[in-house]
Amino acid sequence: MVLPPPLPQTPTRPNPRKIQFPSSYTDWREWHTGRLQATELYDHERDPDETINRAADPALAANRAALARRLAAQFPPRALPPQ
Repeated sequence: MVLPPPLPQTPTRPNPRKIQFPSSYTDWREWHTGRLQATELYDHERDPDETINRAADPALAANRAALARRLAAQFPPRALPPQ
């Protein structure tokens, strides 16, 4: 399995509206259960305004899975403890 290269620590190009990285990946989870609700994956080189969510693109499935693992390693998904 080939993992995508690590995300750079510096922006790839300036943008007056926001800092740009080659890609961005986000998991949206339900607050109480931690269950995955939605996923976003954007290619900032081709889509700097994040208008095309490529998370469902089969050609990017391996990259999406690798990014999801990296995100979960840094921020483990978990439900809130019972109150």
